[in-house]
Amino acid sequence: MLDPEKLISELGSFAAPSTIPIESVVDEIKLGSVFVIDAGSILATFTQKLDSGTSLTQTFRRGDPLGFAETLSQSPLKMTFKSIEPVSLFKIDGNFVKQTVEKSGVLAKEIIRYSLARTFGRS
Repeated sequence: MLDPEKLISELGSFAAPSTIPIESVVDEIKLGSVFVIDAGSILATFTQKLDSGTSLTQTFRRGDPLGFAETLSQSPLKMTFKSIEPVSLFKIDGNFVKQTVEKSGVLAKEIIRYSLARTFGRS
């Protein structure tokens, strides 16, 4: 498991604090940005519902990434966000993330490819 403290401490020059309201993050991800939660927590509600009509939700906290998988796989973000407690975010250019993955070694690329394929149900 990733250590959120180490992750955030190493973001350094790659990320900038963001003042974007959490409700606008989905739009920013569509425009090519990705985010890491610096503080607080948010509730993600998925747009697809279960057969029962219930919405799927997930809580994101400090150190959690937002939009990385969708940006790397060029898939649409199928959720909306709402603050559970006050949130601060770091914003990172999605193209920078893609370029960094492209420059990584074969093992890292394969782990990312495998993880994205499982996340999005692709073979």
